[in-house]
Amino acid sequence: RFSPNPLGEYLQTLLERDAGYQQERKSLAKRSYILEEERLMLACLKARLPMNGVFVGCAISFYTGMGNSEICALTWGDYRSIPEGDGKQLLVYKFLNPSGEVRRLGTEQRSAFRRVPVTAALREMLDQRLAFVKARLAEQEISCTGTELEKRPIVTTDTDGFSALCTAVDLRKAKEIMESAAGIEPIDG
Repeated sequence: RFSPNPLGEYLQTLLERDAGYQQERKSLAKRSYILEEERLMLACLKARLPMNGVFVGCAISFYTGMGNSEICALTWGDYRSIPEGDGKQLLVYKFLNPSGEVRRLGTEQRSAFRRVPVTAALREMLDQRLAFVKARLAEQEISCTGTELEKRPIVTTDTDGFSALCTAVDLRKAKEIMESAAGIEPIDG
């Protein structure tokens, strides 16, 4: 007569635990997109530009990899020309916290910032959005001079005064719409 192998039960427990860890890890992992998914997501994005400010935020995320809270805090004053060049950049030095307040990056003692280069494709989208915003504000007879415009957020949820800040949740929902258009199933978890 043979008795059950005590290591067999232990190994089975380890295998089951490992399978659970693998499943949890898979649900938490960010996935990269294949080219066809990217193409479909961009088509969905472009169909909503320049009118929908939330999808402008998705474009910024797509082309720069910036975080949602940083994107939500961007203003038109942060979209600048590169000195001594013909390119554009985004100055990133603030973020939108979960309670809806714009805060500076870094600590109280030391401010943090970075310059994010804008690709030609993103520049075209941002310039279209800027022209759209200026035209809509002019139609409504709202001042859109330099400093007034520079204070307005790039990514907004309204199409009247272009002043309602988009939240990270708004951006996440728009990204889910883009992923759905590309046939990407939502990640569980």
